[in-house]
Amino acid sequence: MVRRASLRVDGYVFLLPEQVDGITEYPFYANVMALSSESATTRSIDLDDPPELLAHFVQVIATAGTSRTTAPATGAESARRTSKYAFTPTSIQAVVHDYITSPEHRGKHPYVFVESVIHALAVRFQPHPGILIRLYDFQFGMLGLSILHFAPFGVQQRMMWLNAGGVNMQNFSAGVAAPKPPVASSVGDLVDAARMLCRYGQEFFVQPVRDVLEALLDFLQQLDGWDSWMPSDLPHLVYWANSVLEQFRSHVHASDGDVHTSSLQTIQRLSLNDGELQNVMHALTRRSAHCVQSQGNQQQRPSPQVPARDRVSQRQPRIPPAIFDLIPTHNGLPVCLRYLSVMGCPSGSSTRCVFGARAHAAPNNLDARVKGHIIQRMGGLSEQFSHL
Repeated sequence: MVRRASLRVDGYVFLLPEQVDGITEYPFYANVMALSSESATTRSIDLDDPPELLAHFVQVIATAGTSRTTAPATGAESARRTSKYAFTPTSIQAVVHDYITSPEHRGKHPYVFVESVIHALAVRFQPHPGILIRLYDFQFGMLGLSILHFAPFGVQQRMMWLNAGGVNMQNFSAGVAAPKPPVASSVGDLVDAARMLCRYGQEFFVQPVRDVLEALLDFLQQLDGWDSWMPSDLPHLVYWANSVLEQFRSHVHASDGDVHTSSLQTIQRLSLNDGELQNVMHALTRRSAHCVQSQGNQQQRPSPQVPARDRVSQRQPRIPPAIFDLIPTHNGLPVCLRYLSVMGCPSGSSTRCVFGARAHAAPNNLDARVKGHIIQRMGGLSEQFSHL
């Protein structure tokens, strides 16, 4: 009776015959079976000199086995994974991005996302890599982005910028710094930038984020209606707008993605009642009061020859109709805005208004646009009514 001994070497099995009586003789043949996932092939070889030939064959098979390697990844995937210029957001960045990004763009590979933004029709600002990798997760304020980074950037500007070759448009690594934002010369520059950011948001952000951006745009448009702004005021206003957007991102992250509530909290700040904005407006109020001081002194001495109703008709056009409709009323009469302001009503009375059909009373609240008119035209609210 003959039984077979086996030897396994690196995926190959050698089957060798052996005598049962305990005396092992070298076989006259050996069956070598190569095992693989696809098929098993069997080869028979005659061994004239079995020990040496078998040993040599085992060595060849073992050497061949060690040289087998896994097929490499495709060139594009490998380059993207290993390139030092690839965009690799942190886990926090990825989480915030998923919270704020529209379903159409959520889930894209980060590198694919920022590359696609470059040529998106919704991008009308400078598509600098340092801006795009921060916009990926809304990094405003101290994190690097300014609302002025989104100033309109036309085709001619883009062409000149690219021809100058001042930036590597293939480098989206974390080390890329955001460019210095342009300097605003008017509130209108902030309005234009906010409008471009809203345009981007319509394509890439979820609705609660778009609500914040649109509310900011509306508020900046209200402020743009004032003519008391000076260039020295604008950096403070830009800083405030950036801090509002930065806080929104902080709320989103801290609330584990409750974008809706974070949006409502942020929109509440977009008014003249915001504490930080009041600090910004303080210098504007003082300057407005100084500018109207001489004018106010003359207005406080009405001519006795002119009837009160005629004086009312003279002063009425100073209040735009859109503002006049928002003035609160008391007993059916609109409240005297001069009475609420630091200038005060020329009558000097707590009940009688020199301008005729006006009420001297403290309203429960005051629309932001009416308050803005008082700040711009009358130097701001008096201390008595500063809480409005």
